[in-house]
Amino acid sequence: MASVWEDLVREDNKVRVMDVLKHLKTDGQHIFKFRVIEVMSTEFPDPKNLPWKLNKDEFTLLMRKLAEEGGTEEEEELERLRVKWREKWREYYGSDDKDGAIASDDIEKVLQGEGYCPTRSLVVLIKHLFNDQGNESLDMDEFVQMMEHPPKDAFVSGPDFYKAFDDLDPERKGYLTRQQLRTLEDYGDNKLTEAEIEEMWTECGSKTEDKFFYKDMLHLIWTRFVLQKCMLHIFAKLFTLF
Repeated sequence: MASVWEDLVREDNKVRVMDVLKHLKTDGQHIFKFRVIEVMSTEFPDPKNLPWKLNKDEFTLLMRKLAEEGGTEEEEELERLRVKWREKWREYYGSDDKDGAIASDDIEKVLQGEGYCPTRSLVVLIKHLFNDQGNESLDMDEFVQMMEHPPKDAFVSGPDFYKAFDDLDPERKGYLTRQQLRTLEDYGDNKLTEAEIEEMWTECGSKTEDKFFYKDMLHLIWTRFVLQKCMLHIFAKLFTLF
C-alpha cells in the first residue's frame, strides 16, 4: 500500500479520490463511486466534511476498507438491483433504458428529490468523482448504488420531527394531507405550533389539493442552509476589513 501512496501522492502531499479509483481500475478492480462515498461517510471521523483529497491516514483507511468490503456487485445482484430501482430510474431518467445516463449536475437534485439534504462537502466530492475526463454522468448501475447505499451520515440533519415523514407516508407518495401534517404538533421533542404548520403549508402545500409536499420542504431547508452558510462567510470576510 505504501508504494501505491508514493505513486499517487501529489505535490500537496495528498491523493485525489478519483486517482484511487483509476488505480484500482488499472489493477482490474471496478469500484462503484457511490460505494466509495458510502465507505468514506461511514468510516471517516467527520462524515459531514468528506474530503476529495486524502491525507495518508485517510488514504490507508479507504484502501483497507475497500479491500475488506469490495465495491462492486456480481452481475446477478446488479440485475436484481436494476429491477428493484427501475421505476425510480424511469422517474429521474425518463425511460427504462439501462444504457442511459443522468447528467452529473443533476445528482444533487436526485438526492434532494429523495428527501436527502447533502452536505456541501458531499456535493463537492460527487462533482469531482463524476466530472473527470469527460465522464460527466450517472449511469444506471451507479444510480442503483446511490439508491441502495445512500451515504446517510453525509447529509444535513433536520429537526427530529422530519423523521416522522417516513412514518406518515409509508407508501412513499411524497406528500401528506393537512390532517397528517397536523399530527406533527405532538411529535417528539420538536412539537410544532399551529402557526408553524400553517406557514409550512403556505410554503409547500398545494393550492388546489389536500397535499403537503414534504420533499419540497426538505429542499427548502437545504437551500436556506446553504444561503445561511454563504451569508456567514460573507459577514466573516467583511468583519476582517474593519
